[in-house]
Amino acid sequence: MADAAKAAAPVLVVGTYERTLCGFEMDGAGSLKPIFHAPAHLGPIKAVAAAGKFMVSGGNDEEIRIFNIKRRVEVGALMRHQRPISCLRFHSMSHMVSGSDDGEMIVWRTKDWESLLHLKGHKGPVVDFDVHPSGRVLLSCGRDNTLRLWDLVRGKPLHSSVKSYGKTITILPEHHFVRWSPSGDAFALSCGNTVSLFDPENSDRTALAVASLVHDRQALSAAYVDQHTLATGGEDGVVRLWDIRTGKETGAAASMGSRVRRKGR
Repeated sequence: MADAAKAAAPVLVVGTYERTLCGFEMDGAGSLKPIFHAPAHLGPIKAVAAAGKFMVSGGNDEEIRIFNIKRRVEVGALMRHQRPISCLRFHSMSHMVSGSDDGEMIVWRTKDWESLLHLKGHKGPVVDFDVHPSGRVLLSCGRDNTLRLWDLVRGKPLHSSVKSYGKTITILPEHHFVRWSPSGDAFALSCGNTVSLFDPENSDRTALAVASLVHDRQALSAAYVDQHTLATGGEDGVVRLWDIRTGKETGAAASMGSRVRRKGR
């Protein structure tokens, strides 16, 4: 039983601008125990993601490194992007999506790490993306100041899908993330110090902003705690909780002392 409990202990992985990956194991009391610290890339690490036994990291060296987090060994590398890796995300444990400063996103099958789809459309670096809970569509935002919707079944952009989301939603340059709600009936998009909540399919069949969550300073990251609660963090170092049904702040953690760059569940 003790061995099983140890195997199930949550592992926190941090990528640094000093090219290293740092792993910490969390015990039942919430304490973090260092378990590894190793150089993984030839430049700053800009993205890390994990699901099941796999953990991936990407950075300025344009490579995605694959690790077996249970065995704590590197098992391979992916080298299809032409610019630094900007974001990584798993959908369940069967697929992983990578985004890059080359403006392209690639869908990978984790069974054999075969690249299945190459999504090209952004005219600049991909900033962030999120796969719909159904796995059928993906939202992405980029430095070209647009939010784009993609059909993951056909591997094509839905530029003509006016009935569901409009063509392309133009947004301001300060966006940092886009997040689907757990049910997939809304998404959150950051722009400057505001996180806007969108209803993707309202009465006139176009994406409509239904609430704005205003922060004191720039909002940089977000994660859904549950269906109705969104946690956000940013330049002010405060983690805030919001009820997305009302757009009201329901709680806030004490200042972190510096900006909150990434969040996850």
